[in-house]
Amino acid sequence: AVTAYAPGPQAPLPEGMRFNTDRLEWEIPVRDSRFRLESSGVGNYHWLQAREETPDSVKVASTAHFFSNPGPAPTDMLARSKTELEIVPTPLPREHNQYRENQERTFLLRFQGQPLAGATLRFVSDAGAQSRFISDASGRVNVRFPDDVKPAQGQSGHGGHGRPTTNRFVLAVEHEDQGRRYLTAFNYRYSEDAYARRSLLWGSGFLVLGGLLGLPLVVRRKENHHG
Repeated sequence: AVTAYAPGPQAPLPEGMRFNTDRLEWEIPVRDSRFRLESSGVGNYHWLQAREETPDSVKVASTAHFFSNPGPAPTDMLARSKTELEIVPTPLPREHNQYRENQERTFLLRFQGQPLAGATLRFVSDAGAQSRFISDASGRVNVRFPDDVKPAQGQSGHGGHGRPTTNRFVLAVEHEDQGRRYLTAFNYRYSEDAYARRSLLWGSGFLVLGGLLGLPLVVRRKENHHG
């Protein structure tokens, strides 16, 4: 089974709007390695988590899914402990402001609800990039996304239906406690740089042109002042 978590019980809303939050956590059955996620009546981010447990180890895979209908911010959902070893985005990106190339984003590593310092967080993308990061004393890690998103052929840097091309990535951390091994992964995606393949030359040209157009106004003002 996969466990789903709703974003939170409440949030400020325009008058007349209400959320139907009859559940904050529920199990989704998996059949033939597939499952269907339906929101709990609210939109915004939902957290998905699969768990495999043995006497010697606990393995957890997690991701987030965004519903475009209104819903509370995922702050409460991220703050809640959902397993022993966690990788927590702080925060998740907004709907139209995804993780992007060349950006640095912060993640929190937690064990038993407490920050995990000095842990190694591994980054792997489906484009082949690999990196390692060490959490600081507060359990935080700054992850920089590589510049390796390739535009879809014939799509001018975008995927189908006008969506930006993305790479999938996995963040993974391991920890051992009292002879038991914990492995947790967070799976998501990052898109190309917001300024990728835009012409800096044209941008500079517009700045110069704007300066030239504004120059006569400046000169005229000076002449009027001296007159």
